[in-house]
Amino acid sequence: MRGIVSGRSITASSSFYENESLTFEEYERYRSQHPGPLSERSFNKWRSNGGMDEPSFKWRAHPYRGVGRHRRKNSNQKFSGKVNMASARKSYPKRSNYSVQDLIEYMGESDELSDISSNDGSSNEGSVKSVTEEKIICSSSADDDNETDLLDTDVMQLEQDNTNDEPNWVKIDGYKANFAKFEGNAGPHPSFIVNSTPLTIFEAFVTDDLVDLFVEQSNLFAVQYRKNNIIKDRSRVQKWIPLGRNDIRLYIAFILYRGILWKPTHAMYFSTNPLFDTPLIRKVLSFDRFCLVEKFLHFVDNSSLPIHFCKKAKIKPIYDYLVNKFKTLYIPNKNISIDESLLLWKGHLSWKQYFPSKRSRFGIKSFALCESATGYIWNCFLYTGKEMTESFAPDLKKYKYQASKIVITLMDNLIVRYDTKTNIMCTKWRDKKDVHMLSTCVQNDTITVNRAGREKNIPLVIHEYNKNMGGVDRSDQTLTTYESERKRLKRWFKNIFLHLISVCAFNANIINNKLSPNMTSLQFREPIIKESIVKYHESIEKKRSRT
Repeated sequence: MRGIVSGRSITASSSFYENESLTFEEYERYRSQHPGPLSERSFNKWRSNGGMDEPSFKWRAHPYRGVGRHRRKNSNQKFSGKVNMASARKSYPKRSNYSVQDLIEYMGESDELSDISSNDGSSNEGSVKSVTEEKIICSSSADDDNETDLLDTDVMQLEQDNTNDEPNWVKIDGYKANFAKFEGNAGPHPSFIVNSTPLTIFEAFVTDDLVDLFVEQSNLFAVQYRKNNIIKDRSRVQKWIPLGRNDIRLYIAFILYRGILWKPTHAMYFSTNPLFDTPLIRKVLSFDRFCLVEKFLHFVDNSSLPIHFCKKAKIKPIYDYLVNKFKTLYIPNKNISIDESLLLWKGHLSWKQYFPSKRSRFGIKSFALCESATGYIWNCFLYTGKEMTESFAPDLKKYKYQASKIVITLMDNLIVRYDTKTNIMCTKWRDKKDVHMLSTCVQNDTITVNRAGREKNIPLVIHEYNKNMGGVDRSDQTLTTYESERKRLKRWFKNIFLHLISVCAFNANIINNKLSPNMTSLQFREPIIKESIVKYHESIEKKRSRT
């Protein structure tokens, strides 16, 4: 007799049951593979049908699922010695032929299949012939009564072998990781000197050229606004005076100060109420002047934009300028991380993202490449939907997945060369869930770590990933500690500008810590604010006194 091994049963030919003198013991053996009732009436139907169930047979009282109105008492005990529990819980569709993959899924672990092999069906009765054939064949003689018992024993042995809590790691011989030499000169740009002041490093990012762009476009927008709108006599706009470079410098210092000393509204910074009084702010910047700067702050000429312009056109010039500064003034170390970041924003925006699982559910999404050790933001770009995918370089069209295009775009000019013939190690590790990893630079070894006071062996590639994956999270954590952004600003591009100023201060702090003793983010921002007030506020006072 020949049959096909399935996930639930052995479908045999009807010649085995042509004898009308089928016994109840044979019926019990059949029921060990085909769960059903053990009543005399059912046995008679089974015998009259030639030792098989009718095609429309469905047993409502499955003993291992605990459902159905007619569940028999102690039915588990009757089948416990015959039926494999895992096979009873599986619900494969009924069909005559099952492939190797079906058997692998049924067995649970494919690594153990190498233990069930035999040379020839005639020499070993009741054993699996080969796991590499297209169909799995089970062969035995017609008089072998232990056929199903042998198969059940093999399956239960496999399930028992796969119930170990700790996996048995096997070292693969012949694999050698590609330990390529890191050729980059990591660290700040050589133009920085030791013991540079925090303001000097910060102004290396926010340069005078960039500030002049703010001044030019803001004054131009103010002229256009006053020309195209009717201004009331008592409006604050009547007090408008064209901006200068020092005005923008003081406004940026106020942005950093606002991140340290947070208040619910802007008016509270200029309040004379003793509970909220901050007299230094009122001496440096009046409330009307601050509101006018905030209102007319602009970065591009609106009249020069086409009808169908880029979604991020109003922030693109300064965004590209500052990202270029991030890449020019610092070279990250060997270990970097790439991840998405979310800037909280609840205003109207077509490419605003919604993440219900995050604390900031609504916001503007961006992708960033950061140094793993420090979190330095070396490269980033905004996610604007389909427009972003169309803006990728033409040579990236050969890549199928968007994730590949994002990674290669962020790492542009960072990878000098790469070897496409390097061996790749594929790792599958079972933690709470299956974790799959690909690596070319980590050896296939394990390492002992301490988890919740208990030592545990984990693959080395998992350990390296956990150690170096948090670069973007580290930068986000530091930026949210002293964030200057406001989630309810009316203009989205101004909120991105506030975020970029915070990123400049964050990156400048990392460069400062490479050149001189470490300073926290708070300790680094304090001298920037103080030196900016002393340097640029006195210049304004001198000009006013001369006039």
